[in-house]
Amino acid sequence: MGYLRFPATQKREGRLVCFHHAGGNPHVFQAWSDWLGSSVEIIAVELPGHGTRYREKLIPTAEEIATQVIPHILPFFDEPVFFLGHSMGAILAFETVRQLIALNAKAHHLYVIGAYPPYVKKEIFTHQSDDSFVQQIYQLGGIPEGFFQDPDLKAYLLPILRNDFQLTERYNRKVELPCPLTVYAGDHDIPSIKDLMRWKEVQPKSFTLKIFQGNHFFLHQEHEDFHITLKKSLLQQLKEERKKYA
Repeated sequence: MGYLRFPATQKREGRLVCFHHAGGNPHVFQAWSDWLGSSVEIIAVELPGHGTRYREKLIPTAEEIATQVIPHILPFFDEPVFFLGHSMGAILAFETVRQLIALNAKAHHLYVIGAYPPYVKKEIFTHQSDDSFVQQIYQLGGIPEGFFQDPDLKAYLLPILRNDFQLTERYNRKVELPCPLTVYAGDHDIPSIKDLMRWKEVQPKSFTLKIFQGNHFFLHQEHEDFHITLKKSLLQQLKEERKKYA
């Protein structure tokens, strides 16, 4: 399991480990370093079968991915480590934090974006035909209509997307987490407020939900409100961490 660092800087005070959406790649987080600044180093996880690792075998379960990720990120716990996952990545971040508990490696905060809690019943659609499955992908808003008309592109991407969506459909765990939990979502996303509020069941004492304008992919658009909110949250926690050693 690999990762990319944005930016690799010695000025950092903490790290944000990021997991991308289904069918994505770690480069979707590269531009975030422009507005997060040098205090927070982004560690974007690079999954087998995605991006530059497209020749490698896809991994079908969140548990196996987390198990492979953890040895690579354990050395980072000499500084505050935050976790963030979008859509499928939210499930991967959740499972990684869950496994870290057994290793006494404390995540400082978990941010999940645009994702149902894994224990909430949701629509299952990866068993559908290719055409029906593609229509479901279009509804999320990240891919323009007609994108899959290229047969070579369709043949390449559909197996990746089916693997990633099946991963989220199969995953079903519920455990209370010791770290604070923040849930972000777009007001035109698929999960309802009621479903998003159920994330509170894994962290009833320190839970935040904030809804932004936008669809499922609002976080990768020019969204000043989201940028300000996430950066403020991370920097405030780093400030509190500094106070402990002042």
